[in-house]
Amino acid sequence: MSDYHLKIEEILKTFTMWSYENTDCDCTAISDACTNFLKLPNLTEEMRKYLIGKRFEAEKQLSNQNKVYFNRFGPLGTDTNTDACMTHTAIRLGKEYGVSFMTVKLYEKYTAAVDVLSDKNFEMAKKMLASEIKISHNNTVTLSKMTKEDIKQVETRLLDAPSGIQHLGKLTKVLSHNSPTVSVKTMPDYDPDAELTSLALTIPSWVSSVCRSHKNADFQNASKGAKNNLAKHLTTLIEKAADTLAALREEI
Repeated sequence: MSDYHLKIEEILKTFTMWSYENTDCDCTAISDACTNFLKLPNLTEEMRKYLIGKRFEAEKQLSNQNKVYFNRFGPLGTDTNTDACMTHTAIRLGKEYGVSFMTVKLYEKYTAAVDVLSDKNFEMAKKMLASEIKISHNNTVTLSKMTKEDIKQVETRLLDAPSGIQHLGKLTKVLSHNSPTVSVKTMPDYDPDAELTSLALTIPSWVSSVCRSHKNADFQNASKGAKNNLAKHLTTLIEKAADTLAALREEI
């Protein structure tokens, strides 16, 4: 086993040892560990994504518990709104690592999927973080939801492929030989553009509403409750838009 594989194994097992459901101490330890690991030379892009996501996961937990904008040197400010604390944490980490705050949030989802996958197939998670198996963000999430048996089957097919570094396209294609045959007569008409076209037609009205409110709203005199409620829904919209953009870019 190479030194790099040993380092990845150490990182995964380090985080598996810690449970940080309710303890500030464990969250701080994880944040510090991620910060130190991210200074290692020659990290793969997958490992870097995983560590940034894991650090955000831990520091978000701290900010949610303490209602502060947390960094490992102390609190930066206070806020009673959990979403605001989470967003400020993502913005701060994004600036530190040169990515957008929405990218930090996407990395958190990637990290969570890798953690679930490592419980089901530790060796495959290790190969992914070592960049020996290339799997997209969305496919990583999909893979983490599969059974251990299906994950093993995907791993076997990838490792049997002729190329050195394996690339996984649509997971449904990998497992398609197990799918039952469906008669053409029973299949409904399928338009692959329908959902995308419908969404594209709807978004301009959302943009118009946001622009109108931004122009006409009295932000200074509006209640804190109203502003927090709008911030919460806008944050959710931004997250879902970022997820959709990530899916589009993987397929272009």
